[in-house]
Amino acid sequence: MSSICVSEQLQLLQRHTARNGRVIKGYKNGSCKPPSSTFNSDPFNSGDAEIISLAHDDDPDLLQPPPQRRYLAKLISVTSLVAPILGFYTSWVQSQALTELVQVMLVGIVKLQALSGKWRPRLRILGRNVPSVDVLVPICREPLDLVQDTIRATLNLDYPRSRYRVVVTDDGKSAALRSWVEQLAKEFPNLYYTARETKGDWKAGNLNHAIKFTKSLPGGRGEFIAGLDADMIPERKWLRAVIPHIVQNPNCGVVCPAQLFYNVPKNDPLVQSRLREWRCTNITGDLTGNGWNLGSGWVIRPKALEDIGGFPGTSLIEDVYSTFLMQAQGLDTIYLTESLQFGLVPTSYLAHVNQFTRWYIGGAQIFFRFNGFLDSRKTKNMPFLTKMMGFQDGIWAHLNCHLNSITWCLTPFFFLSNTNMAYWRNDDEMILFLRLHCAIALVRYAHTWLHGLLSGYKVSVHTQAVVYMMPYYTIVWLRAFILPEWLGGQVAGFTPTGAIHSPVYERDPTRRAPVIKRLRYILFDCGAWLHLCIAVAFVVCVGIHVREAIDAHLPTNEGRRLLFINLLQTVGWPTHPWFINAIACLGPIRYALFPPDVPPRHSFFGEKNTSGAKYLKKAEMESTCTGGFYSRWELGFVQLYTMFMMYVAVLFVISWWI
Repeated sequence: MSSICVSEQLQLLQRHTARNGRVIKGYKNGSCKPPSSTFNSDPFNSGDAEIISLAHDDDPDLLQPPPQRRYLAKLISVTSLVAPILGFYTSWVQSQALTELVQVMLVGIVKLQALSGKWRPRLRILGRNVPSVDVLVPICREPLDLVQDTIRATLNLDYPRSRYRVVVTDDGKSAALRSWVEQLAKEFPNLYYTARETKGDWKAGNLNHAIKFTKSLPGGRGEFIAGLDADMIPERKWLRAVIPHIVQNPNCGVVCPAQLFYNVPKNDPLVQSRLREWRCTNITGDLTGNGWNLGSGWVIRPKALEDIGGFPGTSLIEDVYSTFLMQAQGLDTIYLTESLQFGLVPTSYLAHVNQFTRWYIGGAQIFFRFNGFLDSRKTKNMPFLTKMMGFQDGIWAHLNCHLNSITWCLTPFFFLSNTNMAYWRNDDEMILFLRLHCAIALVRYAHTWLHGLLSGYKVSVHTQAVVYMMPYYTIVWLRAFILPEWLGGQVAGFTPTGAIHSPVYERDPTRRAPVIKRLRYILFDCGAWLHLCIAVAFVVCVGIHVREAIDAHLPTNEGRRLLFINLLQTVGWPTHPWFINAIACLGPIRYALFPPDVPPRHSFFGEKNTSGAKYLKKAEMESTCTGGFYSRWELGFVQLYTMFMMYVAVLFVISWWI
């Protein structure tokens, strides 16, 4: 351990001692010995471990909200229920949309458990008395320079070198990577390379092979197993921040921190940052006891992994599936809101769609693996509220998602046929329904705004634009679960995102293809023609309907009143999502026409340190953690959605004078 590491730990220790008036014995300045080249497999003595809980101003983290805002994470669980309760009452009056509203209420009920949850403290384990760890880095045809940056950063952790090993497990069997690793291992004896002979079970199979490989290393397997994706640059404090949570909780199976992405394009046109998940959704999940292994940065207890038979090779999302299996064993699973790793979002439209549809199909598979979370033989010791959440997610994946896709296609024709979106028996009932639906829309907006206080307003609102993925989800669902092979059905597979390259280089201004070629590729090769058709159908059919409605009503006071009611019942109903869906559908088209410029990957980093590792520049790190990639002024989804909510607010106000 370097003198710099010792100094950082001593500063934390001194502040902790001054604040708590307690001196940790046995910790002396300069007590850290030079790094050893031999892996130390001595058992870790947890009783003597020096673990401290950090105050908010100790080692400040950009993902951590200030203490005065932490209650917002719990308040989200309350606001998520208000809108469905109002909607349930409206549906009781109007007898429609009961299925969807009951489903949303189930989610709200699960989230209410967050009210009794405790904010997870940030911890650090100090000194050299730390458990031994095997860090696995699964590789499969990713660019060599990308992998090299990850491995060098992993070898430069603030953790005794004799207490962790780095295992590069290569499913691509790259001769260049193997040669580089073997050469670097002469400088870092705790670095190893392995590649399995027989493929199968995708990433899970690669990880399981690496775990088996660690048992053959000198000293045997480490006391804990950790994992990093090929593109994830870990912060030096990564293990010291994650390990204490699993050490202090013997019933904990896995701990996983947030994933942050430094190459998110300006204004995030494809909704790739997932900041709302890291800063809101997963915090609420952890408060309810539903922290997930999210694929990178995790630390796992080997016994917990053995009890579930290793990483499940039958799933496309082995990380989340293994979390549910551990929960079924009665184990705790933890999510950490700390910025401890930084990686890449897919750099092309095709790779992005491939990644999101894989996650979607993987989630849909989990629903069947647990028999709908209704079979106690499968769920075993899983908490009841976790089973409710799993059931709700499955219903969304197998039913509601596709109902939304069907609605997208049918709504324009409803406008042409003058079909009403709402019905009432008299004017009094119309006003009641209008106020209730406006209230539902406004409470949903307040719920979004509340998320925005934690993740940023633009991040929170823009996350809803991901609905443009619905048609893709429906298509891959049909091919994976319904259609026979001769009609296009296929078994869902796993293609590493880093190995998918775009022939039009849409984000590289120096190699970008002409606009016609980009449009042809994204519309036809990537399937965005469906989004264009839906968006055009919305615009054309709404225009025709409005024109016909105007022509059908006389320019009198009564005629104008009837025209207002007609448009309100069709294109202007406050809770119908056609407007939001239409502008979301335009996202892929706008992306093809005006793709973002993303600078070369190396430009995000500072200079290499003496160990050859390099890290994000401070400005890039702040932008990545706080959503700084959004422009101050841009007419896009966020602004149009805000304008629509202003329309709803005005409609709600004038409903009292109709």
